[in-house]
Amino acid sequence: MKRQTLYLQMWHGYWRVRKPVPKLLIPIIGKGQYLTRSLQTANFNEAKKLAPAVLAEFNNTIEQARLRFERAACRDATLADLAHLDTLSSDELLRQSPPVLGDLFRRLDLNPPQAPGKGSKVVPFKTVISEWAKERKVAPPGERSFTTKAERFVAFIREHHRVADADDMSRVSPEEVIDYKNELLKTDLGHDTIGNHIAALRTLFRYAKRNRKIPSDPMVDIVFHAVSDGRAKRLPFSPQDRERVLQAALASDDPVIKWANLLAGYQGIRLAEAIEADCRDIEILADGLMVFHIRLDHRLPGMRLKNKTSIRSLPIHSAVLLAGFLDYVEGIRAQGGGQLFPQVALNRDGRKSTNASRGLGEWLREVVKIKDPRFVFHSHRHSVKSILRNHPENPRVDLVNKILGHVGGKDDLGRDNGSINAADGYGVFELRAMQRVIELIPAPSPGVAQFSCAA
Repeated sequence: MKRQTLYLQMWHGYWRVRKPVPKLLIPIIGKGQYLTRSLQTANFNEAKKLAPAVLAEFNNTIEQARLRFERAACRDATLADLAHLDTLSSDELLRQSPPVLGDLFRRLDLNPPQAPGKGSKVVPFKTVISEWAKERKVAPPGERSFTTKAERFVAFIREHHRVADADDMSRVSPEEVIDYKNELLKTDLGHDTIGNHIAALRTLFRYAKRNRKIPSDPMVDIVFHAVSDGRAKRLPFSPQDRERVLQAALASDDPVIKWANLLAGYQGIRLAEAIEADCRDIEILADGLMVFHIRLDHRLPGMRLKNKTSIRSLPIHSAVLLAGFLDYVEGIRAQGGGQLFPQVALNRDGRKSTNASRGLGEWLREVVKIKDPRFVFHSHRHSVKSILRNHPENPRVDLVNKILGHVGGKDDLGRDNGSINAADGYGVFELRAMQRVIELIPAPSPGVAQFSCAA
């Protein structure tokens, strides 16, 4: 069977990328109906890895040609209108030129960048970021991330375009944004990272335009499609590695290492959900069921959950209880209660997850000896999802997603991740029904040798 994929073609024994050029852009690009480049390999899998970078370059070439075409069309229309004005008498020129010129500037968005005059309002990135973050309730790390990206863009404008008012959003032109995008493509940044840079700027300019801070959005027609080869995607632990991690956690004397891994490995709890919890979030109900409430009620002011779907109550897996989790909780309560993991220091944003993640990552690499960067603490959630998705008892999808705090949608293969019907938000999820699903998650096999931290 002939193997073929979009834009990949076997040609004289080698795979090549072949991208069609829109007809109107062929004279501008000047390379015929297709952009082609040999990948110099006959191996299909290798060709699939090489193709995205070439395709991204071709897409950028076509995008630049499209912009040149639009500018040429605008220029021709402008010359025709100006030629018409040149045929008018003085009286007709005074009467017709203002609306004609005004229409030209509106149609072509040709308001040229001008030095701010007296009374002109400068729109700094920092001001817009601060107002956007306040309105959207963006966490401090997110605000700092946007600030860093904006500062990099401003530094580029200052170096390559203008020194004065490089930080003024109202003076940024589409051409400057395109130049910046092309500059990022010359660096060793990954496509996903470049996409994040462009997306951050797009968000800020859109916010500024919608809030009447700038006259036009210079990114409204800027296109960038990040092409990822998936090599950095997080993966679930293999069954063997999962057992190694859980055995190592059981053998650990560090309560953060032990309980964070066990809670995530058997419940699919996110790190922040577990590590920033309060002792009051652990409750034994009247029927004897022990529950972990994931909620904001008792968390410190700087702490937050990912989204509304994250708020849930989970029966605690029997393997976690057998490992002595209740004794640990009671021990913390005996010391005055409060934070479930007082051993973890707060960072400057009042969060614990960053510091805990660093320690857990080092433990996974140095103690358990799992070096592949695709396997991280978050792989526990992927493992729980995979175990329940493929379990022979076929647990209900809505229950699985409730346990994991997932929203509805589809996964990478198009399979249902959960319902997107509004009706599925009605009613309640019985804790005993959730417990039956949670107990499907297996504990380490009794025959597996106990993990030794000295190994």
